[in-house]
Amino acid sequence: LRCLNEQGHTCWAFRKVSTYVEQSVFATILKVVDDCDAKSLVHVNKTQKTIHFKNNGNKIICAGLDDEEKIKSILSVTIAWVEEATEFNEQDINQLDLRMRGESSVYRELILSFNPVSELHWIKRKFFDDVTPGIAAKLYTNHSTFRENFFLDRDYKERLIQNHSHDPNNYRVYVLGEWGKVVTGQEYYKNFHEDTHVKACEYDDSLPIHLTFDFNTAPYMSASVWQIAKVEDKYEVRGLDELVMKHPKNSTEDTCYEFLDRWGDKCSQGLLIYGDATGRARKTSSKKTDYMIIEQILGHLIVEMRVPRSNPLPQDKHTFMNRMMFGTFPIHMYVHPDMKFTLQDLTHVLEDQDRK
Repeated sequence: LRCLNEQGHTCWAFRKVSTYVEQSVFATILKVVDDCDAKSLVHVNKTQKTIHFKNNGNKIICAGLDDEEKIKSILSVTIAWVEEATEFNEQDINQLDLRMRGESSVYRELILSFNPVSELHWIKRKFFDDVTPGIAAKLYTNHSTFRENFFLDRDYKERLIQNHSHDPNNYRVYVLGEWGKVVTGQEYYKNFHEDTHVKACEYDDSLPIHLTFDFNTAPYMSASVWQIAKVEDKYEVRGLDELVMKHPKNSTEDTCYEFLDRWGDKCSQGLLIYGDATGRARKTSSKKTDYMIIEQILGHLIVEMRVPRSNPLPQDKHTFMNRMMFGTFPIHMYVHPDMKFTLQDLTHVLEDQDRK
């Protein structure tokens, strides 16, 4: 309607992968043209996947953004429709937004349409949770489900409910239209379930603290804080906190000092250290290893270093974690809901054909 009634439009309809364009956004727009009885008003180029409006020169271009260089070649955008927007990364949309700046005779419009497949997705964070005032002033969100779609027949609606009724996560996403997590069948931690393993665990001052390190620096260095309690004939492994140390504080030293700030006064029963075996290697920039640095800063609290000589094989970790979460061993793991990055790994990391 805007292309028919306004001047000066260059509109783009995107999918992340080019091979999906023809059967999705391009087919959808052609159907709308047909439903509006507007075929005589446009020229359609099926090879280029473009729709040109004869009365004013406006055009709609359908394309894939599976190559970053494609975004850089886009010079003018008045309307952008990003279909299945959860397939795109934040940088894709930021780059597209940059190409919608500047003077225009018509107001510019960026439309993201998607199923809310992950409550940890950047779209939820940016446009629903941590919305900056500049974005909020120009943002409109519309929540709908299949029940509001008058183009769907009754049989389709019934099948939709039946197909997802067996899976609470898929039902939440595809039937209720709520943020959730779609199960693909390739989850690395396939026996992790939020309703079983997520719990707001509280610190117990009668128990020692268990601190485990991972020495990656990009996108962050991480450590997590745990306690272990014997409850009747089982052990409870309780996740309490995570330290996500981003640049410029993504060093072992900064991570240790952050731990001291948060937990240093709660180690009266002692501190046990775990972590990546690679931390035993000496740094090229100094003669110290990561664990030497940890002992230097936290040594007055440490009662035991439980660092392996080598890391377990991925297959062994995969087997142990999934058996433990299934209930094979007398161990139950709880993760605090505030440990967002830990939960993201547990729910979203996928495995390859070698269980890696």
